[in-house]
Amino acid sequence: MALTHTDQRIRIALPNKGRLSERALELFEQAGLKPAFRVKRALVASLGDDFQAIFVRAADVPEYLADGAADLGVTGLDLVEESGRDVEQVLDLGFGRCRMVVAVRDDSTASSATDLPAGTRVATSFPRIASRYFESIGIAIEIAQVSGSTEIAPHLGVADVIVDLTSTGSTLRVNGLREIETILDSSARLIARRESLADPSKRSAIQDLATAIESVLRAQEKRYLMANVPRAKLDEVRKVIPGLSGPTIVEVLDSNTWVARARGGGRRRGIPDDRPPERPGCRGNPGHSHREVDAVSDAQGGLKLFAEGALGDLDPAVLEQLLERRPGDASNVSTVVEQLIVDVRNRGDAALMEMAKRFDGVELAGVEVPRGEPAPQEAR
Repeated sequence: MALTHTDQRIRIALPNKGRLSERALELFEQAGLKPAFRVKRALVASLGDDFQAIFVRAADVPEYLADGAADLGVTGLDLVEESGRDVEQVLDLGFGRCRMVVAVRDDSTASSATDLPAGTRVATSFPRIASRYFESIGIAIEIAQVSGSTEIAPHLGVADVIVDLTSTGSTLRVNGLREIETILDSSARLIARRESLADPSKRSAIQDLATAIESVLRAQEKRYLMANVPRAKLDEVRKVIPGLSGPTIVEVLDSNTWVARARGGGRRRGIPDDRPPERPGCRGNPGHSHREVDAVSDAQGGLKLFAEGALGDLDPAVLEQLLERRPGDASNVSTVVEQLIVDVRNRGDAALMEMAKRFDGVELAGVEVPRGEPAPQEAR
């Protein structure tokens, strides 16, 4: 029987140890949700006012969602598939990448899984996935379920082949095994309980969180562009670098001829957003609008450019060259960006205008975010 927790906050089940746990906490912190523990090694932590984290075994995350003890979770796709639980995959978080493979001894004559005879004994920690895969290719197998050190099983006569996870394949090679098939490409996923997504009071907060996390992920591969542009050229600039619902404009203290135009790239993935555009919220928290998330988070992982002149006059090929990422030392980027975001949260537009003067040499009279109907999203 499914349970439901009484806490009104959205509860998120996170891995309690290992690299998945470290990367998940880092990602949530970059999205503005730093866990607040009451005591060291606590199994529960607050993530702002609207979210609460619980720390469990990565393999148990789908179970907690299915039982109603959590609304969201972070775990590997391999563990989701092995659990057999019906959960919604919201986002591919991009870390913890690995492959589930079929591997045989080096001296085996099999070159693919279809070469294996009926009755083959398979050692694995993923009996559900292994059984389903071999059933799909019409080969009856016998499962030898193990909980670790799967690579040694063929050498001890426990099994003929193994189904296991690998990143580079080096561990398999060291143990005299070779891959003959890839069953599953896995990575960490943000998953959701379907009943929570169907609850209007929870769906909105889940959408906000997914937007914030996705913006951080996009920032790792995107750039944030700011340029001085003649006000008369804004329509031409928009043709070259269109925004989701329009450019973010800040005034430049001159003869009212020039404005500073900000643009962050990327498209939204994940669960559909059925909210009206321009939902109000606070900068640096999951409640702010999608465009504001782009402007804050894309700056974390990207290269900020400041171009003097009319950007609208640039040839698209020249613009592409301008936007090309250049290597640099980013060892302290996270620390610096965190300080800047905290300052913006505390002081709002005043902090943004000071940053514009400090980093770009521009004195702003104010911050203006145009309102209007959202432009159609680009096709995937």
